[in-house]
Amino acid sequence: MKKMSDNQSVMDCLSMGMSADYEDAIAEGATLVRVGTALFGPRPPMNPAR
Repeated sequence: MKKMSDNQSVMDCLSMGMSADYEDAIAEGATLVRVGTALFGPRPPMNPAR
C-alpha cells in the first residue's frame, strides 16, 4: 500500500488506528493513535451477567 505523502502539506494531525493496529497506523503516517486497551486492558462488559 502506498503512503499518502501528498496530504502531509495540508494536514497537521492524522488520527487513525487503535491498540491492535497502531504499528500499521504509524507506518501510514498517523500522528495520533488510540492505545487505551494496550495501556488499561479490555473494557468491562456493559451489561454484566446476573
